[in-house]
Amino acid sequence: MRNCFAIVLTIAVLTGCGTLPGREAPEQCGFPAGTALSYAGRSTTSALNVQEVVADPMSDDLADIYVTRDKFDWGDLHGRLVCAIFVDQPSFVEITVHPADGGRFEPPQPAERAPAPPDGISRTDAVDAALGALPDAGEWEVLIAEAGPLGQVVPTWEDYEWAGDVTADRWVWRVFLARGDRGAEVVVDFVDGSVYGVIDLILN
Repeated sequence: MRNCFAIVLTIAVLTGCGTLPGREAPEQCGFPAGTALSYAGRSTTSALNVQEVVADPMSDDLADIYVTRDKFDWGDLHGRLVCAIFVDQPSFVEITVHPADGGRFEPPQPAERAPAPPDGISRTDAVDAALGALPDAGEWEVLIAEAGPLGQVVPTWEDYEWAGDVTADRWVWRVFLARGDRGAEVVVDFVDGSVYGVIDLILN
């Protein structure tokens, strides 16, 4: 019963429904001396919705949670700050911005991958097409040959003149080759094997 009460009381503090007696920041938080805090109890950052990144690997580990009473600027953090001192690893401390002040965010979800066309050229054919687009084909070493939507395998495709009317979901082969300190990325159409363009690179 005591544990349940503590969690309910903690949630009330974080949502602004109540406060516990103030105290100064523990040294582990690293806040300036005299920073006034509210102690939000012992819980997990996941249960209290205060982890900065959703699905933080530490979000289900028990921690003592402290929240600054006032908003202030501290490095790159702005607003009320949350200090989580983890019980099993007290030397590990997370400092985040209170979610009510815009500190919590969802990681971007990867875009759905466009399905591959039912008929496409093989990797061998794609490499042959790429080598045919380069001078002295026999001297180039093939390092990578991958197929996928243009926007995913060549994220900067729109920067090149050869992009033309090609769309991001068009399936292509990206063939990366090297010779000495030179590199080349050749973009080959997945269906008909035509070469869209060659990206010249200098290798370190």
